[in-house]
Amino acid sequence: MPTLLRLILFVTLSLAHARVAGAQWDFVRVDDGTKPALALGPDCIAEVSYMLERNDGYVRHARIPPGGLPSIAPVAEGYFYGPLDVATSASGDVYINYHDHDVEDQMVAVRSDNAWTLLRVMDAGHDGWDNSILVTDDDVIHTSSVDPSGFGGRGVEYARGNASGVWNVEAVGSPSIMYANATSLVIKPDGEPAIAYFNDIARDLELAERSGGLWSISVVDSTGSVGRFPSLALDAAGDLHVAYYQALSPDAGVIRYAKRTGSAWAIADVDTLNDVRLGMSGARRNVALEIDPDNTAHLVYGDRSVVRYAHGTPGMWTYQAVVDEADNPIVLGQQVDMARCPDDGSVHIVYYELDASGLSGTIWYARPGAPVGIEDVPITSAFRVTVYPNPSPGDVTLHVAGEITSRDGAFTVTVVDVLGRSILSQTVQASNVLDLRIPVSGLASGVYMVQVQTGDRKHASSFVVARR
Repeated sequence: MPTLLRLILFVTLSLAHARVAGAQWDFVRVDDGTKPALALGPDCIAEVSYMLERNDGYVRHARIPPGGLPSIAPVAEGYFYGPLDVATSASGDVYINYHDHDVEDQMVAVRSDNAWTLLRVMDAGHDGWDNSILVTDDDVIHTSSVDPSGFGGRGVEYARGNASGVWNVEAVGSPSIMYANATSLVIKPDGEPAIAYFNDIARDLELAERSGGLWSISVVDSTGSVGRFPSLALDAAGDLHVAYYQALSPDAGVIRYAKRTGSAWAIADVDTLNDVRLGMSGARRNVALEIDPDNTAHLVYGDRSVVRYAHGTPGMWTYQAVVDEADNPIVLGQQVDMARCPDDGSVHIVYYELDASGLSGTIWYARPGAPVGIEDVPITSAFRVTVYPNPSPGDVTLHVAGEITSRDGAFTVTVVDVLGRSILSQTVQASNVLDLRIPVSGLASGVYMVQVQTGDRKHASSFVVARR
C-alpha cells in the first residue's frame, strides 16, 4: 500500500487492535465490576467508580495516577443498581452518585482527605436511577436522576445539596417514565440546570430547563425512537450540545449529535452500531460527549462488540476503534464514559466486559499510549457513512470515507423508508472518499435510512426530510 494512502487511512479510519499496550491506547485492568464512570481530578488523575449489582454487591472507587496502577477503595456494600456517576471538585474531592436499592434513595459518597462520607438524599419515591452528578465551584452538589414509573414515581428529578447533607429535590415536569435510559445534567452559565432525558412514552429526546424557579420542557429530537443515553455538554459560549442513541431496530441504531444555537437544534448522525442490547441488563449509557475549547466534539460510544472514539464536527468526523471484539467471544457491557485532560487535551475512557453470568464483569481504563509509527498501524477494511444536511428540506449528500472495495470495484447505495420499502437504489464506483448527491427532494417529510453495502459489509445512516 502506498505510504500516502497508509497515512490517510491512519488519520481517518478505525484502528483495529484489542488492548495492546504501547499502541494508541494503554489499557489498564481496574477491577471486577460493572457500569464504570470516570472523572479526571487535578493533574489528570483518573477517578474511576463502579459497582457490583447483587444483593451482596458493592460500590468501589479506583484512583489511577498518570502512568500508574489503580489504588482501589471500598465505598459501600449492599444492594445497588446502576449506573452510577462520578465527579470531582476544584479541590480534588470525589463525589459518587448511585441508587441504593436497600433504602430506595439516591446516595452521594464524598471522598475528602482520603475518607469517604455517605450522604443519603432523602425524598419520597424510589429515587436515584440513571443519575448524573456535577459539583460547581461553590462546592454545591447537583444531580439528575429518575424516580421511575414502575414504582409509581414522578419521573426526572433534580437535586441540589452540599456535603453537610442538606438537600432540595424537585420534579422537573417530565412524564412518569421508567429507568434504563439515563439522564444528563449541566449547569448553564446563568447558574440554572438543564437535564436531557429520554421520554419513553413519546420516545423523544427531551430537555428540561429551569429559569426563575420554574421548569420548562422542550423536544430536542423526535425522529423515531430517539434519545436514549443522552450526554449533555456546554461549549465556551454556553451553547448546549448533546450526543444520544437512536434505535432503528431491536439491535441496531445510530449515534446522533445535536448542537443548540439560540433556540434551534442542528442534528447530525455520527456513526452506526449493529450489536446493541437495550433494557435493564443491556445498554445503560452507551455514549459520552465532551466539547473542547475549539468547539470540537469528542464522543466515545459502543455496543456489545465495539468501543469507538470520534471527534470533529458534522460531516468531518475522525474515527478510532478503541476496542473491537467482533471476532471474540467477549461481550462488552455497553456503558462507556470519557473525560478530557485540560492540560494536554488527551482523551481518557472507561468501559467494561461482561462475564458469562452477566452479573459481573471486568472494568477497563484506556488512557493515551505511546504514538505508533505508520508502518505499525493495522489497517482495516472499514468505512463510515454520514448524511448531510440533516434534517434537510431537499436533496442530501452522502459522505463515505474509508476503504470501499468489492470484487467488481463497486458498492450499492439504497434509500429505504421507515417501513423498510426501497425508495432508491443505485450502484456506485468504489472510492476511498466519496460525496454522492442523493435526489430525495421528491420524498414526503419523514425519516429515511440510507444503506451502503459492499460485499458482506453494510453501514447505514438515518436522515430526515423536513419540508418547510
